[in-house]
Order: sequence, then structure tokens, then C-alpha cells
Amino acid sequence: MALACEIIRQGRKDLRLVSWDKGLALELLIAAGCGARIAADDMETRDRIRAIALGLPSTSGTWDSHFRILRPDVVLLHAQWADADGNARFAMDQWEPEFPDLLLAKAGAKAIVSVEQVVSAQAIARRPTDPFLSGEAVACIVEAPYGAYPAACDTRYEADHAALGKIADATRSHQALRAWLDKHVFKPGDHWAALDAVGSRRLLGITTDRVLRV
Repeated sequence: MALACEIIRQGRKDLRLVSWDKGLALELLIAAGCGARIAADDMETRDRIRAIALGLPSTSGTWDSHFRILRPDVVLLHAQWADADGNARFAMDQWEPEFPDLLLAKAGAKAIVSVEQVVSAQAIARRPTDPFLSGEAVACIVEAPYGAYPAACDTRYEADHAALGKIADATRSHQALRAWLDKHVFKPGDHWAALDAVGSRRLLGITTDRVLRV
């Protein structure tokens, strides 16, 4: 979410957007006029992203033009931790048979990863069971605590449902969206000022893990 808000602040336009699912960041980018979705969040899209990530041919056996455009130039992800070399770890509340963030990273040309904390390489190595993204696939990391807010970040904080509801309401009209963007994106100027506007009491109220370093 922090990365999406920065894209909006910079006034980026004409982006072609692909997503694993219908997430808040994607919908906000579309509503703000930054770009348009070129592929629906359906089973065919997911199969094609899997195929690209795993180096497999498309389900039809050919690499047609629609298949190729599903290879993103840049993948935006949010993780719990990364070290200075871009090696990232993702924590999960519960085990899943596949991890979409890693598939997206492998399918894309490069990844930009915002993280809750930048930690040492030793700290990354101490969590061998967590999903891992090598720094070789990462163009840059951005330390952005509460970077998924107001959505949840597994093991770190819960969603702020009241704030999510206000965003949903804002996207229903251009005037309401402009007012929301002015207040929560443009006026703060950056992620840190946006967190200050939310306030520490509200953020701590949704926080489930207050450990500062792993």
C-alpha cells in the first residue's frame, strides 16, 4: 500500500496493471487514474503467472501476445523483513500450499519490496522456514513500517476495517476519491508523514507483534 500511494503521489499514468487478486492497492491505483487492469484476477491469469514463474509453456502450448504481457516489468511486494542485500523473508499466520508473492516475483523482470524492517543477514538466516525471496530478484528495498496499512500484514498487525471502509466509500465517486487522496496521500507528502497522521495509538491498536528487531 505504501508503494501504491507513492506511485499516486508521483502522478504516474498509463500503467498496465496485473494482480494475483483484487487487492486494495490495485483498486486504488485504478481509481486514481494511474493505469488500467490488463488481466482479470481469474484462474487463467493465475495459471499464466505460474507458468511464467516456473518457465513452463502456456496452457495452449504457445507463448501468444496476451501471455507475454502478463510478465510484469516491475512487481511491487510487501514483506516483513529484508537485509541490506535485498534478501527478503515473508511471515505467514498459517502455512499455504503456494505463496503468490514469490510466484509474482519470479514472473516479473524485477521486484521492488517494501518491508516492515530492514534487518541483518543473520536475522534473515535465522528464519529458514519462512518464504524467501533472493536479493538477486530485487531491484530495491524500501523500509516502510506499516507499509500494508490499512490492510493487514501477517503476524505483524491486523487490518484497520474502519479505514478500509472509508477507502471503499471514497472510490465510489470522483469527488470523494479526490478528497481522500488529498487528505491521506498528497497532504502528508510521504509514508512517514502519513503514519504520523494516522497516529501511534491507532497503529498500536491493530498491532499484534511489537518486536522491533528479529
